[in-house]
Amino acid sequence: MTSYSAQFKRCDRENIFNGREMRGNKRCRHPDPRRRDLNNLDGFFRLNGKAIAFRAKMSVDVDGGYAPCAGTRGRTDQCPTTYFYKKLSPGDEALPKWRQKYVTSDIVPYVVIPYDSLRPGRPNDRESREFRDKTGVAMGDVGVVVDGDKVIPVLVADGGPHNKIGEGSLALFDALGDTRCAKRLSSDPRFCTKVKNYSLGRTVEYVLFPSSKINDLTPSNTNRKVSEKALKLYRALGR
Repeated sequence: MTSYSAQFKRCDRENIFNGREMRGNKRCRHPDPRRRDLNNLDGFFRLNGKAIAFRAKMSVDVDGGYAPCAGTRGRTDQCPTTYFYKKLSPGDEALPKWRQKYVTSDIVPYVVIPYDSLRPGRPNDRESREFRDKTGVAMGDVGVVVDGDKVIPVLVADGGPHNKIGEGSLALFDALGDTRCAKRLSSDPRFCTKVKNYSLGRTVEYVLFPSSKINDLTPSNTNRKVSEKALKLYRALGR
């Protein structure tokens, strides 16, 4: 894991990851300081053989949210989240189609893991598998984000570039008390129509639990079920 974490640090310094130069939106160190979003990863740690922990920056992910799915999408935003629902609870049929399928950034505190291959559409490439192979954490697993005395249950719900780490949903920023919403929908203030697209000014701790996927998640039960399981696993660590 030490050599793996070193790749994120090298990307922050040189835009090189696993010996390859990262270009375009995969750059860790953008030439414009205003667009620079370094990983600031301090390494991976195993906790009691039950969890993977790391400290890193947190940038904002709006995928699955109102803005990209029903409003105005930003240049790199997408409506789909990598994790998608396979079941609905009674009443979920009345939700908009995008909320029935994808994890809503405005409502669900979720985190993003390194996932995307250098070649889009190839989820089994080495780059795409690397984080999962080394940590055991996969899409749909649960965890917590720890920031001071705050412990926020989260779902692993989206995948980002394989060389970047540390990203969370709008709802996660809200739970941390550091919202990234500049304007909310007047008819339903849960949803964000304008996003302040910049990172936290500090690192946070991510604690993720391999093989913790909940098989019966639906749009309406996600927050409750993720909270119950993630907090139970976290408390079992004795922290």
